[in-house]
Amino acid sequence: MTPSDPSATRRGRIAAIGFSTVLLVALFFPASAIDENKAPPAAPQLSIEGITSGALLGQIRDAVSTNFGLRSLAIQTIARATLALGASPTPMVYLGEDGEPFLSEDFVGACSTNLEAFHIHETLDEIAAAQKAAGREFLFAVVPDKGSIDRDKLGSAEDSLLACNDVNRAYLESIPTIMTAWNSFEASDDELYFFGDSHWNYVGGSRFAVELLNRVQPGIVQPGDLVETQEQHSGDLFLLMGLEQLETTTVVTAERSGVDTQYDSEVTPLGYTVQRWRSSGDAALITGRTLIVHDSTFAYNSAVYGPYFEDLTSVPIQALSDPGEIARLGDYDRVIVQRVQRGVQSDLDLLLAIDWL
Repeated sequence: MTPSDPSATRRGRIAAIGFSTVLLVALFFPASAIDENKAPPAAPQLSIEGITSGALLGQIRDAVSTNFGLRSLAIQTIARATLALGASPTPMVYLGEDGEPFLSEDFVGACSTNLEAFHIHETLDEIAAAQKAAGREFLFAVVPDKGSIDRDKLGSAEDSLLACNDVNRAYLESIPTIMTAWNSFEASDDELYFFGDSHWNYVGGSRFAVELLNRVQPGIVQPGDLVETQEQHSGDLFLLMGLEQLETTTVVTAERSGVDTQYDSEVTPLGYTVQRWRSSGDAALITGRTLIVHDSTFAYNSAVYGPYFEDLTSVPIQALSDPGEIARLGDYDRVIVQRVQRGVQSDLDLLLAIDWL
């Protein structure tokens, strides 16, 4: 029996639904009410339509609201049954041809946000000019959405799903002051994104970091600088579907011979984390003080950046709303923004006020 055997797939889905039904009956028709002072909640209406639309998950949350353990178990059960049907239990996640999950926002958001209409080019030119006038280097680096790179995994709907995404990509690639990585990522034979996560993996993050570092100071990354280890990763897309699924991933860090790097971090009163790397040694370093403003993609390549900068500070993108706190950290010679494709249009107005750095 092979995974491509239609009868095997059908039997597997039927078995999953059958098991889920039996378990749900046990969950929702207990011998006595959980809370004798409250009327028992209505039992969910089990149907294929309810499963595939995600409506059943909402009914389950209501039905087992008095018992968190039952709620968690029931949601996971239905989520697994829904995946066995080849459907996603939540509209926030789109399932590709072979069941790989993608963040729906990568496709839907692109069609509701025409980047050219937001005048991204003009805004970034204005920001870069203001930074140059202040004596700072400025670089805006765009991280490709997962769907735009792993497009071959989307199936027959690839072209329609990425129609708007491709328009925005072409526009961003036409802006010479932006660093993009679509072409180099597409040319790679490596898996650059997690299977069950909306983010790139550490290999993708490190590939991007090397491109950025060599753009800031050509040739600074040398063969043998990067070190790989293995760990387990829990993907955010499975969590959105009510599940936890681990995958083995390669973690990439930088260890440079002859470079000593000191790291520290602090949590600000607003709750975000400021990180700082200070490096010294005989090897070449990117001199001066550098600020990286980032989104969640930074978690997967920050350990590569640190040892290449004499003084590197990183703050999450939400820190732009707190200029006083950033100003406290000091002045900078260089500002880099690392932003995922779907978030490019956000926060540009705040970046225009970056003269408070």
